[in-house]
Amino acid sequence: MDKQVFHGLKLGAYCGAGGYGEVRLCEDISGRQMAVKIINKKKFGDSWQRELQGVVNYRRITENAPGLLRIFHVEEDEENFFYTMEAADSACENKYVPDTLAHRLQSGALPEDELYGTLYEIFNGIKLIHDAGFVHRDIKPDNILFVKGMPKLADIGLLSSLSVSRSMLAGTLDFIPPERRAEDSLESTDPLSRQRNDLYAFGKVVYCAATGNGPHEYPATPPDMPLTPALKYFFRLSCGLCSKAPELRLDSVEKVEQEFADIKHKLEHGESFRDKTAYCLKKFVSGVKHTFFSAGRFLKRYWHFVLLLILVGGATAYWIWKPAPPLDINDLKNKQYVNEEYNISMTVPYHWEIVPRGNMVDLFKKVLKESDGKHPLNKEQLDIIIKSAETFGQHMILCDFDELFADNVTISVANDMTEKYIRETPLENFRMMLKIAYEGQLGFKTEIFDAAKITLAGHPAICVDAGINMAPGIRIFAFWIGKKDKILIISLTSKKDTFTQRKAEFDAVIKTLKIGK
Repeated sequence: MDKQVFHGLKLGAYCGAGGYGEVRLCEDISGRQMAVKIINKKKFGDSWQRELQGVVNYRRITENAPGLLRIFHVEEDEENFFYTMEAADSACENKYVPDTLAHRLQSGALPEDELYGTLYEIFNGIKLIHDAGFVHRDIKPDNILFVKGMPKLADIGLLSSLSVSRSMLAGTLDFIPPERRAEDSLESTDPLSRQRNDLYAFGKVVYCAATGNGPHEYPATPPDMPLTPALKYFFRLSCGLCSKAPELRLDSVEKVEQEFADIKHKLEHGESFRDKTAYCLKKFVSGVKHTFFSAGRFLKRYWHFVLLLILVGGATAYWIWKPAPPLDINDLKNKQYVNEEYNISMTVPYHWEIVPRGNMVDLFKKVLKESDGKHPLNKEQLDIIIKSAETFGQHMILCDFDELFADNVTISVANDMTEKYIRETPLENFRMMLKIAYEGQLGFKTEIFDAAKITLAGHPAICVDAGINMAPGIRIFAFWIGKKDKILIISLTSKKDTFTQRKAEFDAVIKTLKIGK
C-alpha cells in the first residue's frame, strides 16, 4: 500500500499477510502503536465479509479476556475494510520484526523453563474461544503473537461460530487432522468435531515448541534432544492431541486442562510410581480401544468382504466338522442275526463275526492260554468272565479281530430281575449296582458316564454308558431291556480309540432289534 497515512493512521512496518489482506504497524493521532489489517474489497470480492464476521465474533469474547488479542476499531470505506488491534512486540531492537512463536522457534525449541507458561497461555486462549461457542480454525506458530511478553492468538478472521452451517474447511495443511485434509472438504456441522480440529492444531504447536521441529516432522524427535521430564511430558501431550487414530486423541478442553494440571504437578513434585503406573494403564487401555475401533473401521469399510469370508469360512467349517448323520445299517453290507434262545433278531454288519454259543467259552479259554500275561484282563478276571459266560449263557458277536482284545457285542439275560425292576428302580440305585458288579466282582475302577430310562422295541429299558479303567481302556454301552420274566442285556464292549465307530454301528443295529413274546 502506497499511502503512508490511512484513515488518520500513520502506517509503519509491514508485519505480514493473512488470508484476505496485509497487516501493517501503525500509530493513531495520539501516538498509540497498533497493528492494522487492511483488506481490499474489490480484490477479494464478497469474501472480505467472512473476515468481518470473524472480527465481529472475536470482539464478543475479548471485552473481558486479557489473554486474547484486543480489537480497537473496525471500519470500511468504498475500497477497503480494516480494523486495528494490539501489535506484537518487536523481536529486534533496530527494526520492527513481529515477535511470534514461529519467529522464536527459528532458533530451536522454546527454553524448557518457558514451555509450561507459554503453552498454557495459548491453551487458555483456545479455551476462552471454545467456551464462548466459537472455533479459531487456524492455530499455528505464525498466528501466535507475543504482546507485552504474553502469547495471544492472532489472525482471527477465520473465527467461526459453532452454530453456523457448513463452510469450507479452513486452516494450514500441517495443522489439520489427516482425516480432514481431503481437497475441498467441508467442515463438519458437529461442534465437537470442529473444536477437535483446533485441539489437533494446538497439539502440533506443542510439538513444535517442545522439539523445535516443523509440524511436518511429527512425531520425530531431534537426535540431540535431551529427554528431560518437561520435554517428555509435553511430547506426550502432543502425541495425545495428534494421535494418528482419532479415537485416541484428547478431544475436549476439559481433558487437555487435566493434562496440564498433571504436568504442573509432576514438574513441581516429580513423577511418582503411581503416576508411571497410571500412564502405563492408560496406554494399555488406549491400545485396546484402538484395536476395537480399528476393527470397527475395517468392518465398516470391508463389510462385504468380511461377510463373504464368514459365509465361506462357516460353510467350510460346517463341511469339515458337521456331525455325521446317524448310520443306517442298510448302507452297510449286512446280515441277519437271529437268537432263538432269547427270541430276538437284528440286522448286523456283514463283517461282524457271530460266535457260536458253544464256542464262546472255548474262545475265552484260548485267549487266556495264549495271552501269556499280555491280555488287558488278568487270569482272575478272565476266569470270572468265563464262569459268567457259562452261568448266564452269554452270546457273543465279534466286531473286529485283535490279538489281545476284540470289540464285541454280548447278549445275555438276568433271570432274577424283570421289567418291574427297570420301571421301579431309581437310576442312582442302578448305577450303584453296576459299579458294584464291575468294581467288586471284576476289580475294575468304573465310571458311569450316563444312564437313562427309555423304551426300546416296545419294552422299558435302561441305556448305560460306562468307562472301565483297564489298559488300553474299555468303554461299555449297554441296554438293559425289561421283559415279564427276565431282563435282556445287549452290551457293546469297545476299546476307547474305536468306540465312536463301534457306537455308531451299534446304534444302527439296535434300531433293527425285534423282540418276540
